[in-house]
Amino acid sequence: MVLQRASVEVTWQDCTVSQNPSRVPPECESRLRRTDLLLYLVVRLEAHAPSVGKNALGFSIIPDKSDEAQMAYVCYPRVRALSHSTSFTADELLGLALAHEIGHLLLGTNEHCNRGIMRARWRPRDLEGRHWEEFLFTAEQAKRLQRAVVTRLESQKRRFALEVPKG
Repeated sequence: MVLQRASVEVTWQDCTVSQNPSRVPPECESRLRRTDLLLYLVVRLEAHAPSVGKNALGFSIIPDKSDEAQMAYVCYPRVRALSHSTSFTADELLGLALAHEIGHLLLGTNEHCNRGIMRARWRPRDLEGRHWEEFLFTAEQAKRLQRAVVTRLESQKRRFALEVPKG
């Protein structure tokens, strides 16, 4: 809902990592496209991002400016624990955490702001009161997200055009 309100359409593909390679859907084995983002739900966030704070729900890997960010982690046990002390369900908080990390990936930065879903810390009063409007992208962030998606789509089209053999 948060991404939809920012006019960003998301298509989810479950590529659960398992011990049995034959269980991986074929679409998960294809090469990543510029528009693909990898969001890992993990049990221990600190195993993937040792310097992350103990209250952080997730972490995005933001490469240097020459590459587009594509990978983030969200710690489901931390999400579930937070849900026990708020009015939001674990599923709702998971959606907010995923939208926040997608925001980092598309915006290309780990920076936070003072308003909306891209705050570093979500205020307890907003979590307790289920103030959904406090968990949206600002109008400026929504515009930047839309531009980032368009840029990735155009880049993907150019790359595809270069890879298709002419004949």
